[in-house]
Amino acid sequence: MKLLKKRDSFVSNMTFMGIMSAIIIILNALVSLTNLYLPVMGLVLSLLLPFVVCLVEVSCKDRYFPIFFIVTILLSFVTTLWNLESTIYYLVSSLISGYIFGLSIKKKIPLTYSILVASLLQTFLIYGFSRLVKVIFTVDAIELFLTAVGLGTSTGASLMVIPGLFIISLIQMSLICLIIGFEIDRFNLEFKDDVKRMWLLDTFIIVSALLIIPFYFINISLSYIFLMASIFLAIYVFIRNIVTKQYLQLIISSVMVLSLIGFVVLNQVMPLYSAFLIFGVNPFIIACINLVFNNVKGVKHHEK
Repeated sequence: MKLLKKRDSFVSNMTFMGIMSAIIIILNALVSLTNLYLPVMGLVLSLLLPFVVCLVEVSCKDRYFPIFFIVTILLSFVTTLWNLESTIYYLVSSLISGYIFGLSIKKKIPLTYSILVASLLQTFLIYGFSRLVKVIFTVDAIELFLTAVGLGTSTGASLMVIPGLFIISLIQMSLICLIIGFEIDRFNLEFKDDVKRMWLLDTFIIVSALLIIPFYFINISLSYIFLMASIFLAIYVFIRNIVTKQYLQLIISSVMVLSLIGFVVLNQVMPLYSAFLIFGVNPFIIACINLVFNNVKGVKHHEK
């Protein structure tokens, strides 16, 4: 597609930003409209917003992005006066997270960290703006959404709002990465992987898995955030071990059955939704095994 390429001149930057801004404004209007009657469909459509923003960031020069940001925000507010709440917590968060994700790709930050940071940012921006909307417009977007899907009276469901947003954001950023990856050469970019410092990734997984325990007693929603983050990164480590044919590590770290047994047993006695945290055993063991094997390899290589 000729539309997808790196842009250098002022005219080409402004033209592309204008096209993308128009697409976002129309898409945001659809999100705002469907959010009034079909909140689930509004959520699905909103998944496209960060993708368009990310395309702008990887295609255009950073110094023009503030113009794109301001114009898109102002015109979007004008076109969605009937539902400004949706624009606030969907569009504004998408503009920020999409920009950060695109910028991290341009700055060659390892892809796993880019996806994780952008997803966390997207999650807490949507949640934070929804709380702001509740204060300003006295409209609780989260309560309305849960009611629409039949979970308005569920205490457990309200605890899973932030983790649910995080899972959606992870899927969203991963899909953006997948789609852009097909045309990455057009932007004169490449996805980076921090293969030389796998120990750092393993350490992060271990710490995240361990933090599940104290945060269970502090805030169960945040405990699930650490669970999802550790699982996401452990999946990357697991897939990388397959690609690099680290079969012994794969066999030893296949502990999914153990955590499944733990879940079945403890699900009967633990509070609602809490037993799922048992799955934090998986990323913890995978990261520990990976860390030990990589250190042993490093020592042997150094001795040679």
